[in-house]
Formats: sequence, C-alpha cells, structure tokens
Amino acid sequence: MNSADLQDLPDEVREEIQRPQVERADRLNGLATHIAKLRDEAVAARKESGIEATWHDNEEAYLGIDDLTRSDFMAAKWAKPMTMEGGLIKKTNPADSTKATAFVMVTARYVDAGTAKVCETALPVDGKPFTLKATPVPELSSASEDSTPAEQITGQPMPGPDGQPVAVKDLAKHQIEKAEKAAEKACARIYDWMVEYKHPAEMRKVIFDGARIGTGVIHGPIPEPRKARVLRRDAQSGAVALEIVQKIKPAARWVDPWNFYPAPGCGEDIHRGGHAFEYDRMLAAELAGLSGPGWIKPAIMEVLKEGPNKVNLEQGNPHEPQHKKQFDVWHFTGKIARAAFEAANGDQAEELPEGVDEVQAVVTLVNDRVVRAIRPVLESDNLPYRVFNWRRRAGHWAGVGVAEQVKTPQKIVNAATRAMLNNAGMSAGSQIVSIMGALIPADGNQKITPDKLWWLDPASAAGIDDVRKAFAAFEWPNKTPQLMSIVEYGFKLAEEHSSIPLITQGQSGDTTPDTFGGQQLQDNNANQLLRDVGFGLNDTVTTPLVDDFYEWLLLDPDVPDDEKGDYQVDTSGALAIIEKALQDQFIPQLVAASKDPAYDLHPGRCMEALLRSKRLSPEQFQLTEAEKEAKAKQPPPKAPAVEAAEIRAQAQVQVAQ
Repeated sequence: MNSADLQDLPDEVREEIQRPQVERADRLNGLATHIAKLRDEAVAARKESGIEATWHDNEEAYLGIDDLTRSDFMAAKWAKPMTMEGGLIKKTNPADSTKATAFVMVTARYVDAGTAKVCETALPVDGKPFTLKATPVPELSSASEDSTPAEQITGQPMPGPDGQPVAVKDLAKHQIEKAEKAAEKACARIYDWMVEYKHPAEMRKVIFDGARIGTGVIHGPIPEPRKARVLRRDAQSGAVALEIVQKIKPAARWVDPWNFYPAPGCGEDIHRGGHAFEYDRMLAAELAGLSGPGWIKPAIMEVLKEGPNKVNLEQGNPHEPQHKKQFDVWHFTGKIARAAFEAANGDQAEELPEGVDEVQAVVTLVNDRVVRAIRPVLESDNLPYRVFNWRRRAGHWAGVGVAEQVKTPQKIVNAATRAMLNNAGMSAGSQIVSIMGALIPADGNQKITPDKLWWLDPASAAGIDDVRKAFAAFEWPNKTPQLMSIVEYGFKLAEEHSSIPLITQGQSGDTTPDTFGGQQLQDNNANQLLRDVGFGLNDTVTTPLVDDFYEWLLLDPDVPDDEKGDYQVDTSGALAIIEKALQDQFIPQLVAASKDPAYDLHPGRCMEALLRSKRLSPEQFQLTEAEKEAKAKQPPPKAPAVEAAEIRAQAQVQVAQ
C-alpha cells in the first residue's frame, strides 16, 4: 500500500497500519544512539589514556621525523593565513638553517630487524604451526589393552580378517585410529583455509605493528566469498564445461591498530570489555554496492542522500587522511537488546531461542544511522579480535614496541650526531681576526680569496711594525672523537633497551667470540627475546585464532561429518618451529646420529627438520611416490659385514683356482 492509498484511510486505521514501521524506526534510532554513545566513550577513553600520543611519537621516530625535520615531510609547502585578509604563508623550517638536522634511523633499523627475525622464526615456510588431536577417552584408553574377546561383550560372534576372534582391544584401537584420522582431516582443512587467505602475509603486518608501535590486531574468523573453478563433464555427451563456484570460507585480516577501539576499562584484556569498534572509510559507490544478509538498503539510501561528513570524529590515524568524499563507517561488535536486533534484522531474530534478552551482534553505523545488523558466525560470545603485544604494558591492552624501547638512544644518537656535524662545520674553516681598517684589499673587496693582495694602511695601523699583529687566523677545535664516543654509546643503549643485539642483525663486534662454540652460545643467548616474543604471539594470536577456526569447522554444514569430532588444539608446533630455528646448529648432529640404529631415530624426519630449519620445503627434495615404489622393488643393500665376507670368499675361490 502506497502513501496515496494511506491518505484515504481514516486516521486510526492509518496509524494502526504505520505503527509497526514507526516502532521499528524508533528502535533503530534508539540502537543507533546507544551504539554512538558507546563509540564516543571508546574513542575518548583511548585518547585520554595517552596511548595515541605514544603511537604518534613511535610512528614519527620510525619515519625519521622530529621538530627539526618535520618540515621536510609536509605534503604542502603553503599554509592558510592567520587572518581573513592575509595571503598564503610559506612553511619554513623553524630551525636555524646553519645547524645540522640529520636524523639517524636507529629506530627503523631495530624495528625492521626485530620484525624480520620474529617473522623468520614464527612463520614457517612449510608446515602447520598447529595440530589437532583427538580428545582422549578414558574408556578407550583402558580398553586398548583388554584382550577379552568382543563376543563376550556383544553376544555375537565377531571373527577378524585372519579368522581369529576380535578382541576388545582391537575395537578400541579401531575407534582411536578413526578419531585420529578425522583430526588429521580437520587439521588439513583449517590449514587450507589459512593458505587461501594468506595467513603469513596478514601476520607479518601484525608483527610489524607490534614492533613499531607495540600493538598488532587481527580480525577473524570472518566470512569471505571465494571463487573456485570446477571442471564438469557431461555423462552422456562427454562435453567439458568450466564452472565458477562461489563459496563462503573463513579468513583472518589485519586491522590497523589506529582503527581499533576496545571498550573503556577493559584493562589488559579487550574481551573483558564485552564490545569493540573498528573504524573504516567508504566511498558512495562502495556503500551503494553493499548487499546481502543484514544490510538495510533503505538506511543506506538515506545515508547516501545525506552525504559524507555528517558525523566526523577526530580519529587521529596518520595513515588514513580524511577525504571529503568518504563516509565514516563504524563496525560495532558486542551485545545489544533483543528488541533492537529484531527491528534491524527480523529474519535472524526469528532463529533466536526464547528467553534471551541480549544477543551478540555486529552492527554497522554510517552517519550515526544503523545500516547493518547481523549475528556473528560463531556461537561463542568472544570478540573476533586478537591483540598481539611486543612487550606487555601493565594495565593497558596496548603493549610496548621496539620504537618506544629505543626512544632515549634515538635522542642521544641524534643529538650527538648533530653536535658533531655542527662542530665539524665550524672546525672546517678558520676564524679570521683583524684590526678594523688596518688592512686594505688591493681589489677593494673584503672577501677572503686565494692569492689575494692586501695593503697595510699606515694611517690606521700607526705603531704596527708587523702585519701579523693586525691580522691572524685561528682554528676551531674539532671534537669528533669525543662526540663519536657518545654516538657509539647511544647505539650500545639501543641494544640494551631493545634486547636486540647486533649479532641478531648479522653484525659482529669486539665482543664476538672467535671460536665456533662460543659464537653458537652467544647467538643462542642473543635470541632469548625471540623466544619470548614468539611464545607471546602463540599465546595471544595463534592458539585462540585456531580455536575459533575449529569452532567454524564444527558449525560449517559444508564440512563432512567425518571431519568433526572432539579435538584439542595443540599449537606446540609453532613453539617447536621457533626452537628449531634458534637451535638449528644441533639438528645436523641429529641427522648424523639417526644413521645409528641404537638411537631409534628416524633419518627422514631428522632431515626434514633440518630442511625446515633452513627455510626450505622438504617436498622439493623428497622422493615422489613413483620413485618410492621403484626403490622398494630394488633388493635391499647388503650389510657391510656380509659384503666383506662375500668379497673374501670370492678371493679365496680365485686363489684356489
């Protein structure tokens, strides 16, 4: 019924028809007001905590910006006038142009070195950083050693493949093997998901943010459509057709920490706050193209009519400058009232169980208007964000990064370097002292140039019998060695404060041992920071993220039932990778020892570990299945003792002949 038809109806009938729409609009407006209030509180709380000022200093230190070099990084060389009548003002360097402004990139060097080393050890080139293990069942564990015939338990004859009766332990072992195979399939599927969305690439961004500003954020699992090519063959005609199939699969994406706002008062754990905001920006074309479950098209059209910049907050992200044609988009994740969710997404609200007053939801605001509300994919109420801290900051969810650790050494090196350059400039020339008017240049120009003639004025230089008494040159003392020792002291402090010694950056110094064993010991001790950072990455990101992917696997209807079971996530593989990378000097010894049967070591696995510690893929060097079959058909090599005995026997036969 259109608006013209409504106007012809009585007022009470028209109000009764429009009442549901009015109530829904009121609930959506109330929801938008509530979420906008929470957003303003989160934005204000993060700013008031002082972490944004710390991040800003870290960002500038990494780029080489301070008060003396800031003008070099200005995008525009002209500024607005201070008054309405004034013209444009040219931005100039406030520092004295005769003073050195060099910025030594100490911060960038240590941030990049720490990031590269942690990525190298924590992100394997080949192999999964986790495994899934079937949850042990006490009954099966005890039954795996029970030799009682199964016929006595089931009451039915159960002959085995060899004709012998099947025992209880055989059935228990069969169930255990079945669960282990299902866990292997589930583990392979989760790893395939990670490969598809390029998990290592996303994690490198997270680790780099952690080293630079102290905090990295990743969002996942989130549903993403992926296209796959499927080749279909007609059974009757045999024709082959290529079909593009789109499936929804989970992914995890890096989030700029500047765009992440947890709930105020969450402390060191963002999940304690119960909700969080993620900031984004979109153009009008992007908003108009949004469709799918949860999106409210009428609200999006109203936002497009209003235009961008209706509601702007001082976001402070230096990586995303404001643009007048972009809309501010805020994604809220947390609990909202059931009635408000019903007004925003009635279809999903019908699936909610009775007696639930609050629901976990993802709500999107544009211009303080609700344009989407949807239930999260996972049934758990955990926030889909994981925060990685390079170093823990007591009482705050954001950590301490390498840039903040080397803040003082950076200032020391800059100050000493600039003082050294200023001193070098002054000591490079001479200070000329002369009695005013006593000397007259022959060419009439007072500028000092080579091979120039000067006259001594008898009138002005009365009583001076030697021209050296009227003119002298003095050398300014050069303090480069003393100032250079301060620069070296600053670099030494950078090592101490960041716990990233030069040896981990591929450089050696006076303290590097000359012996191979001593170098191994020093290298192992120098990587203690990497162990701690790697363990923290495993505890705060890898383990909970794989847990969430496992929950997705259980809820995904496209995953076969034989892959679903009661599993335990084991991320000790990530820790083992870190340890193997740090202790790779011991693995070659294991390869040599695996040849001795007394140690019960597997030579193939030892060599595989050696290749992975060198960041090589074992599949490139291992035999193919065909080569393995050909090798299996060959007779086994003779033992050295047997071969030697045969040679001696042949020699005796030849001697006898």
